[in-house]
Amino acid sequence: MPFRLSWGALPGIVTASLGVGAEGSGFTLTRTPFGPPGTILDRLLQPSLDPFNFRLFLFNGNDRLDVDFSGIGQDDILSLVLVQPNAFVGSFFHQGAAATSCTITCSDGTQGQGCVTCRDPPMIIKVCC
Repeated sequence: MPFRLSWGALPGIVTASLGVGAEGSGFTLTRTPFGPPGTILDRLLQPSLDPFNFRLFLFNGNDRLDVDFSGIGQDDILSLVLVQPNAFVGSFFHQGAAATSCTITCSDGTQGQGCVTCRDPPMIIKVCC
């Protein structure tokens, strides 16, 4: 089963300038817009390694927030939700053993396992792995 990346915004949040992208072992998702508020979009991505590493890109206009993930399983799912105009929450669903080795690294060097908050003002994401 391929890696699934899903994203959306809560109803009532303007998403016109928002986008998501990813780059990892054997796949690239170029900047892809969010759908209308209240909808979920997703992409199935086929990593060439298992486990694999990848970088997530979140965009709002000219602002960009990058987050690196390592130890992700090919059959995992990452769900992202925009909860405020520049605030995202994310959560992994691990279907294999990758949950014990998943590491999150923010662009400022903040790193951890479990839940990590990454900031690159004005954008912020709290993601749990």
